[in-house]
Amino acid sequence: MRLRQRQVRADFLWVDPWGWAYVLMRTLTALGTLLTLSFNGPSILFHPRVDAEQPPVCVEPLGTVSMLCQGSPEIWRYVGIAVLVVVLSGWRPRLLALPHVWVTWSASFSISLPEGGDQVASNLALLLLPLALADGRRWVWQVDPDRRARLLADPVLDFRTLLGLSVVVLVRLQACVIYLDAAVSKFRVTEWQDGTAIYYWFRDPLFVPGDIRDDIAFALTSTPVGTALITWGGLATELALAAAIFAGRRSRRVLLVLGLAFHGMIAIVFGLVTFWIAMAALLVMYLGFDDDFGGLRRRVAGIGSLLTGLVRRARPGDGRPVSAPPAWSPTTEPRDRPARDLVGVGADGDRGAKREARDAADEATTPIGANST
Repeated sequence: MRLRQRQVRADFLWVDPWGWAYVLMRTLTALGTLLTLSFNGPSILFHPRVDAEQPPVCVEPLGTVSMLCQGSPEIWRYVGIAVLVVVLSGWRPRLLALPHVWVTWSASFSISLPEGGDQVASNLALLLLPLALADGRRWVWQVDPDRRARLLADPVLDFRTLLGLSVVVLVRLQACVIYLDAAVSKFRVTEWQDGTAIYYWFRDPLFVPGDIRDDIAFALTSTPVGTALITWGGLATELALAAAIFAGRRSRRVLLVLGLAFHGMIAIVFGLVTFWIAMAALLVMYLGFDDDFGGLRRRVAGIGSLLTGLVRRARPGDGRPVSAPPAWSPTTEPRDRPARDLVGVGADGDRGAKREARDAADEATTPIGANST
């Protein structure tokens, strides 16, 4: 029974709320919106819509809160880009929490051509808001690698920890609902039922560009078997990802790779890169584990150490030379030094006494002016 309770606890605390899954999710969410605002000009972001409504969309009451409805949309677009760049840097996540949500939600609500990933990024930024407001780190990359181990060893759940775990659960529920709705809604369409839907999607010039991807798409759907496998395979993948909320640790790792590859293929064929980034952010928190990102942790730590060294070197001084602290030497160290040094006098008086006797003998035999260090 105790073993079972520990297993349930380990499954519930599968991720540190402020660990690498949170860091990656926050970073990818900001990256997708940043790419949307940076590489699409006003003629695309604010293209006239079919309903004759001139973007940016500023429908009352929520539309008036949008960042892009506060004045010139072009100027506020650059403001949003600047905010997201700071978010990507990882500086002061608590201070950037509300601006991040505002920019991401404004982009998903007010641009004229959303593609799905914008709404996902907006929802994720809103879900991450409690975590970011409770994150008092100077840099979001300063991750405590042992927090989850401490929670498993001594699960004392204070309000902050309960809040963080509740947000993680909400993210998992959001992911489950997205994939379940995506799969179930297709069951009502005849082309998805008979396995021919992908045939028409791959031949629609609005979605598949006329390059080598077009040729690959035609080749994959040139036979009824290939078309049915891709169509029903997509449905099966979405159902499996929806059911992943009940999966174990090993299965979730496999499904994480499957989900990233699934959305990666969609990004390659249909060009929905920012949608892939948004879904990757969701999958990282939905199925990822902190220890899955060990390589990233080491690389970020190395980059952080390099940047810290460069900042310290570039920091202006007062013009005075700084002398290095003198190296310790037995001939210069006072004899009344507290018993808390390397010899361990406090823990073992005999060892300390023997070390002091040896130092005294060395001093008696050392020539004057010799380098004793």
